[in-house]
Amino acid sequence: RTLALKRGGKRTDGNFIPNCETTFEECEKTMTCTFGPRVKLVVHRKTNDVDVYVDGKRTETYQCEFVSDFMQLQHETQQMAAAL
Repeated sequence: RTLALKRGGKRTDGNFIPNCETTFEECEKTMTCTFGPRVKLVVHRKTNDVDVYVDGKRTETYQCEFVSDFMQLQHETQQMAAAL
């Protein structure tokens, strides 16, 4: 996000911006979004599968075809992490 903004990207009012640490694992072709110490999402970029982990255990897997689907999952996951 920081690089996107530096390269001319714009924030728009009303869009959800997740409060998470995001890392990219290029060899594994994954992206990990960590919401605090207990909850994370792992996106498998080849398949668009997204695994939800709580306390190190995979609890669910979703198929996110569209960015809007993924953003909704991020929102729900952030709310879940805040409730734990």
